[in-house]
Amino acid sequence: MPVSSEVTVTSNRIYLSVEMADRVIQFYYSIDRKNWQPIGPELDSKFLSGEMADPMGFTGMFVGIACQDLSGKRKHADFDYFIYNERKV
Repeated sequence: MPVSSEVTVTSNRIYLSVEMADRVIQFYYSIDRKNWQPIGPELDSKFLSGEMADPMGFTGMFVGIACQDLSGKRKHADFDYFIYNERKV
């Protein structure tokens, strides 16, 4: 689901985060890794589950990073690292 409004970033480096609590997913961005701003609305994780996969089946949720240039200007993104932390509640 594309973000409904553009997020303009003036820094060469941006940090991205996603948090999932129960069935709610929220994406965030930060310039300094201290002040996090939400990106887009909270999303229902059921759309990433087997409930929505009939009749094709479901192999499980995946977490990763990717970049898509929806402007058609052939822009790219370089990723320095990816960290996955599972938090026990």
